[in-house]
Amino acid sequence: MKPARIRKAWRIELDRYDDAATVYAETRAKTLYGLYLDLETDLRFGQFLKQAKVSRDAARDIRLPARHPLAAQLDPKILSCVVHAFGGTGSKAGYREHYYTSDRDPMPKAAYYHGLFEMHRAPEWYAGSRDMVSYILTDLGKNVARGEAETYPRW
Repeated sequence: MKPARIRKAWRIELDRYDDAATVYAETRAKTLYGLYLDLETDLRFGQFLKQAKVSRDAARDIRLPARHPLAAQLDPKILSCVVHAFGGTGSKAGYREHYYTSDRDPMPKAAYYHGLFEMHRAPEWYAGSRDMVSYILTDLGKNVARGEAETYPRW
């Protein structure tokens, strides 16, 4: 099994600002250049480099698991459904853990049979019809989805 992936944290301080910020990037250079582009400053890049202090902040690193072995065995549509329930693969990955859809939707139902979801039928007064189901990711489902998260998503 592959080792866990690390999303490196970098602490950034700028001369003109009181607060420091944490940015996630592969290298110090990518951290600086990404921040330079985000700030849309009038400074030239060389001037910006003189004002920016960047250091590694390993205590804030995010450890991501390697891809789960089950992910390779799943139909891509089922995996997509599980990842969608987890909030996608980008910077919002992990912000939720549910999927709300019709009972007739085959993909979340297949994921349920693989043990990736728990199924809860929504009350008719809430859903408007009896065929709406809330699928909640199990621990296994979360682990599969977490393994699909991008190491360095585009913010």
